[in-house]
Amino acid sequence: MFLISRRFLAVLFLIIAASVSGLYFARPLLFSNPMAEGLAAYAKEDWDTAAEKAGIRLKAAFDDREALRLKARASVRQGNDEAARLLYTRLGGAEAMQAEDFFLFGTLIERSGDRHTALETWEAGFRADSNHPELLNEFVRLGMRNGQLIQATVFADRLVLRPGWEARGNLLRGRIAYELDDPETAVKYLTTGLDLDPTAKGASEPPGQYRKLLARALLRVERPQEAVEQLQKFNASRVDPEVSWLLSRAHLQAGALAEASLALESGGAYRDENPLAPEPAAWVGAARCGECHAKNYQSQQNSHHARTFLKGDALKNLPLPSGPLNDPAEAEVVHEFRRRDNKVELETSEKNKTIQAVADYVFGSGHLGFTMVGRDEKGRSREFRISHYSDGPLWDVTTGHPANPPELEGYLGRFLSADEVLRCISCHATAPRLARDGIGLVSADHAIGCERCHGPGGNHVKAVELKFADLSIAHPKVGSAAQVVALCGRCHSPSGKDLSRSDPLAVRFPATGLTWSRCYTESAGTFDCRSCHNPHTNAETAPAYYEAKCLGCHSAGGLDKPKQAETARASVCSVNPKEGCVGCHMPSVKTAIPHSRFTDHDIRIHARGEVTAKSGPAP
Repeated sequence: MFLISRRFLAVLFLIIAASVSGLYFARPLLFSNPMAEGLAAYAKEDWDTAAEKAGIRLKAAFDDREALRLKARASVRQGNDEAARLLYTRLGGAEAMQAEDFFLFGTLIERSGDRHTALETWEAGFRADSNHPELLNEFVRLGMRNGQLIQATVFADRLVLRPGWEARGNLLRGRIAYELDDPETAVKYLTTGLDLDPTAKGASEPPGQYRKLLARALLRVERPQEAVEQLQKFNASRVDPEVSWLLSRAHLQAGALAEASLALESGGAYRDENPLAPEPAAWVGAARCGECHAKNYQSQQNSHHARTFLKGDALKNLPLPSGPLNDPAEAEVVHEFRRRDNKVELETSEKNKTIQAVADYVFGSGHLGFTMVGRDEKGRSREFRISHYSDGPLWDVTTGHPANPPELEGYLGRFLSADEVLRCISCHATAPRLARDGIGLVSADHAIGCERCHGPGGNHVKAVELKFADLSIAHPKVGSAAQVVALCGRCHSPSGKDLSRSDPLAVRFPATGLTWSRCYTESAGTFDCRSCHNPHTNAETAPAYYEAKCLGCHSAGGLDKPKQAETARASVCSVNPKEGCVGCHMPSVKTAIPHSRFTDHDIRIHARGEVTAKSGPAP
């Protein structure tokens, strides 16, 4: 047995203590984990630290996949797109990507201007994780931008449930509901979103915009006191003309005329600067407008605009073919329309196979023709392949359908999404969602009614009753030329598509064509749709009517407006200064739409041989 001296034990203790102490103070160096620190920084949205820590790890392990992933993600967030591309290439491309990588890689692709590839990348990310919040947010944004509001609703409903995204999801869902003309639902989601986060952190708009939207939604459902409470939350140290204007409408609805007048005065020129902005009010229906505006109401109700949409029992009087029709492109395919219990059914058959659809809606007044949209046996919406035309054969292939569909279902009709159906209704009815669902007084409108252009009339009715200083209604008559053409262009310009003059469909959209013409661009804002058309009646068809309009400017002494005389190209025609203007400069031409002619509103000197149509305007 060895005897150990106390002195030796004391020395040994000191050595061990010193070693332990050294290890303690050296611990950050010996046990540092850059990746853990980088991931923690990324979670806190500290992109610089995340990139730095991932870089430290990559110096020690050049091909560390998780370090490459973290460095690539942080690089996109920092805006270092080229570095991120190289890092994702090193990572292994799409095969190694997770949902967040697809989102970020799609983001840098979009920043380069390639939206199509960006969308494909995001869709791949969605397949990897259908609950990734940033992808859901992106699809909501895309849906809203492209007018696919029903599809955007699906994504927003899922975003609302994602941790940390509840407020933003609710605010987006509320905005979509408002644009879908569903103010009650908008109130619900906007209120929730602002309650969860009054600062609207991370949302696409500042909190004030959402609060104004909430006030508008409350006024749409006639809850003025709640709207006042929302508007009073704005900073009183500065005047916001829109807030003051909205307060005037809230007090008007509440019957507080004095307060409404003060708020209106505080709003200054807001309404004058936005004469076509719809009122935040309830719909009243065209029939209510007719009680005071009988002449315009009767004219409008007798126009084609008021007959462009049919549904339900209105289909029982629809003219149908007297017997089966062979498809124009394939004789073995037979179409047969039948009327059953006030419903219209279409049966399409080929040899021993038959499929059917039931019509829900009819689009078109019949003046040029009409097209039916309905549901097939699986409940899917379809635009029927066979339409009615007023010129030429009565029944022919609907515009935009393929000449020879690959299968029988295609001969029945073209599949439409819920958004596409609603988009069709939006140009054929006053309030599309309400017309579709048969909700409220406005759903009784015959297709397009007064409030389609003048906006909801509830505030106007109240203003007239109380003798309020402001008539509280959208007033296209006083709008600028650009505002009026934009208003008409909601239906008379292509939706979500840019047209060129060479596009064969361009002549179909007069609001677009008009903006190309020098009559419009050089008129200093004095020439628009109203210059030739009365919006409450059908378009005139006599060439002499339009030639008088042309000669009002393009004749000796025709310019009596100094502002116009200074800017307009008011040359007098050297070929025929007294007549024939329309046949040469606005000919009626055939288009890609079968059996139809449209007036070319791109007013210009047509090249030789370009004018092949008969003189005179088309409907």
